[in-house]
Amino acid sequence: MKNIFLIASLLLSFNYSFANQLNLEESEIYNALIRCSDAEYYDGSLKNINKSFYSNNEVYISKKDELKNLKIKKTSFDDIYVKAYSEFYELNPPPDLPTFENFDKFNFQDYKKLKDEYEDMKKSELEPYNIEKNKLKKEIKNLEKEMVKIARDLTYLIVTKMSMKEKISNIPNYVNNFEQCENSFNLTPRAFILKWGDEYFEKS
Repeated sequence: MKNIFLIASLLLSFNYSFANQLNLEESEIYNALIRCSDAEYYDGSLKNINKSFYSNNEVYISKKDELKNLKIKKTSFDDIYVKAYSEFYELNPPPDLPTFENFDKFNFQDYKKLKDEYEDMKKSELEPYNIEKNKLKKEIKNLEKEMVKIARDLTYLIVTKMSMKEKISNIPNYVNNFEQCENSFNLTPRAFILKWGDEYFEKS
C-alpha cells in the first residue's frame, strides 16, 4: 500500500512549466487530472465500472428485471415469428421461374408480375410480425442504453465524492489511469485544460 501512495504522490508532481505557460494554478491542474481520471469509471466502458457502485440500486434492479422480462417476451415472440414464416411459405410457395418447356406460355415478364404480387402478399401477411420483432429489439436496445446511463450516473455520484485515498484503495488501476491523464496533459496541455479545466466545468 505504501508503494501505491508513493506512486500517487509522484504522479502529483506536475509540470510547472506548462502551468506557467497557461497561467494556471497548480490546484486547477490537479482538479483537471482528477476529473479526467474519474471519467474513465463513469464515462468509459461499462466493464471498467465497479458493479458494486450501481448493482444494488433499486432503480437499476427494476430496470434489470424489466430487461429480463422483455428478453423472455422477445424469445417467445421469435418462436411465433418463425412459425408464421414457415406456415406462410408452406401455404404460399413462391412462383417458379419459367422453363424452356413452358416459356412460350410463361416468360420472365409473366414471372415478374407474379413475383411482385407474391411479395405484396407476403408483406401484407408478415409485415406485422416484422414490425413487432423490430419493436421488441428497439425496446431492448433502448433499455440497455438506459441501464448503462443509470450505472454511469450512480458511479459518477460515488466516485466524484470519494477522496483520493479512497479511490486509490478501492478503484482498480486508478493510479495507472491518473498517470495516463497526466501524460495526456503533458502532451497537449491546452486541449486538456479546455476539456477538463475549472472554467469548462463551471460552464457545463
